[in-house]
Amino acid sequence: MSDLWLLGLGGFVSSLVLTYLLVHARGSFWPVDHPNERSLHVIPLRRVGGIAILAPILAGMILAVSGTSGSRAGMSPLVAIGVGLVLVFTISFRDDFQAVPAAYRLMIQCLAVVPLVLAGLEIRTLPIPGFALALTGPLAIGFTALWVVWMSNLYNFMDGVDGMAAGMAAFGFGTWAWIGSQGGHELFAGVALLIASCALGFLVLNFPPARIFMGDGGSISLGYLAGSLALWAERDRIFPLWVGALAFSPFIVDASLTLLRRLLQRRPLGQAHRDHAYQRLVRIGIGRRWVVSVSYLYMAGAGFCAVYSARDPHSSVSHLLAVIWIGILCVTFGIVQCWPEP
Repeated sequence: MSDLWLLGLGGFVSSLVLTYLLVHARGSFWPVDHPNERSLHVIPLRRVGGIAILAPILAGMILAVSGTSGSRAGMSPLVAIGVGLVLVFTISFRDDFQAVPAAYRLMIQCLAVVPLVLAGLEIRTLPIPGFALALTGPLAIGFTALWVVWMSNLYNFMDGVDGMAAGMAAFGFGTWAWIGSQGGHELFAGVALLIASCALGFLVLNFPPARIFMGDGGSISLGYLAGSLALWAERDRIFPLWVGALAFSPFIVDASLTLLRRLLQRRPLGQAHRDHAYQRLVRIGIGRRWVVSVSYLYMAGAGFCAVYSARDPHSSVSHLLAVIWIGILCVTFGIVQCWPEP
């Protein structure tokens, strides 16, 4: 346990120092996010903070891989996740500098699923509490790709206000680290804690009012990590996929409800918008700090539900708790999304 705390401290300090250096770096080389009709910030800010989060994570993963052996499928899950992460981060970080066509970005994201499948990290049963519908062959690969790509992109969609995406990473991966450590899965717990601590280090300078943004390189990469680590936990029976999703349920529910609402209204899905619950709260006049702080309460609640459900994921109480919690999120976010603006 002491090693985990040292790992977390190292990730936090490394990310904080790198974030500080990026904020104060001179020159016009770094891309800047200028305010527009969709954004919620009012001053230009650099959007390269993803480097400060991902660099320590990748370094830690490389060190960890050197001490692990091959998995059952012939490839360590950490190697598979690392390879996919490099692909996703590279194309997303490139997009921060100059727009990359959406089709090309989607293609690379799908390609990043290949090493996961080769390592045996795929969805083999539908992640629904109380149900066990087996998936095999192309169907399993298809659901796996859908899960990872959707998690990658919804995380990017939810990165629209200071401190939101980094906070979700701290709570979500922190929850997974706790569950993994309690079950004796030290490698998984260490990786999850490293991600959480790096996000927390970045959050110091990203909490409202932010001094830097993580950009697509940060948000999409964190989403990919969330999707792929959940598959790792499912394969090694650390916790079921639905329990992993529960830890990130505030993001999953808000983004999914927004997508469904836009589909029902026949509005273009690829069009930039400000329809997420947190965006609407800011638009009706609630301060960003209040919005983010209240969101953290929901993230903490999601973490509690995940930790409780992970203790006995097959019990009816765990299933009922998950259903009630998702219902609360759907009702709350649904009301906010439909609330009339002044």
